[in-house]
Amino acid sequence: MSINSALDAIYSEKLITPKMEAFLTQTVKSRTLTVAERRALRELVQRIERGEIILLSAQ
Repeated sequence: MSINSALDAIYSEKLITPKMEAFLTQTVKSRTLTVAERRALRELVQRIERGEIILLSAQ
């Protein structure tokens, strides 16, 4: 699964499961991200902070 596919799934569901969070964490740690991927992840973090996306592991 690519980061873009994961982000599409997150945005459609409006939540991040622990499994999806683990995938994103592993991907970020294991390879160099493109500028677009870093930008997309930054936007995801901002949406989580604004409460638009629910982070299930934080509940």
